[in-house]
Amino acid sequence: MPRAATPKRKPARKASSPAEPGPLRRWLAGLDPVAARRLGGAALFVFVSVGIAIGLVLVAARVESRATETLRTVEARFEFAWPGPSPDRTWLPEEFRADLRHLAALHLGERDPLSQEPLARLGESLAASGWFDGQPTIRREPGSTIRIDGVWRVPVASVRVMGNDLPVSRQGRIMPIPYEVGQSGQPVVFGMQGLPPLRADGSLDYAARWDARDLDAGLELLDALRTQPYFDRITGVDVGDFASRGMLVLVVNTGARIVWGGRAGVFNPGEIPTPMKLQRLDRLFVHEAEGRLNQPSIVFELYHEGGTMIPMSPPQGQE
Repeated sequence: MPRAATPKRKPARKASSPAEPGPLRRWLAGLDPVAARRLGGAALFVFVSVGIAIGLVLVAARVESRATETLRTVEARFEFAWPGPSPDRTWLPEEFRADLRHLAALHLGERDPLSQEPLARLGESLAASGWFDGQPTIRREPGSTIRIDGVWRVPVASVRVMGNDLPVSRQGRIMPIPYEVGQSGQPVVFGMQGLPPLRADGSLDYAARWDARDLDAGLELLDALRTQPYFDRITGVDVGDFASRGMLVLVVNTGARIVWGGRAGVFNPGEIPTPMKLQRLDRLFVHEAEGRLNQPSIVFELYHEGGTMIPMSPPQGQE
């Protein structure tokens, strides 16, 4: 009988060696238990701190968004530090104050109420408006209040040009108040030879200085007379002959004219000095010639040693 086939035995499996631990496990196994606990606590603290920081950022963004939306619904209130002894005693008429509030509201617009960009643009616009010397300070305050303060441009005279009397500061910068002739309430500089400073589009440039020798001379003369008791009787200075002859002429409220001469406070050849001219003016207005100054057809030549009084031709139709 054939022998039964002996079943083949599977080769015995070799015992597997334990897996080699990775670098991290070897590092952790080598740690002191106390150090390991400290490391775990530090890792947990960092994880929690990062979570809190992310949460705070998200909350802050949400709060800022809600605050921005709330501020957009609240109308801004503009508080100007108006020129003058107090806010209720300003020389600036209400119509011009309303114009400035309107200008401020236009620049604030619908932009982000927490942004500084519209405030910066408003500052630039106000600096170019002719109302301020330099750029004003603009800041936000609680209650949606925008406070505006700066160095206001103060008019010391008006310049008759282009059919209007334009107020001008002592620095020779005009202001955006085109008064009708004779309505400014300021002494007027007549006879200017040039145009005021203009922008490229032909509009008045209120930020630029009107650099003109005849204007400077007229303003200097008004400065020299401003503290005199008769100053309110002087309606202006005619500078029409200054460029050609170096002569300035004072115009009195009666129509009489007083030829002052050259620039005040400087040496002018062939003329008496400024203090002597002031003494003669004092005699004209206060002492000797009050009646003469009431005649509109009189010209006093004040500047030379002798001084003369010249009758003018009466106005046409009144001979």
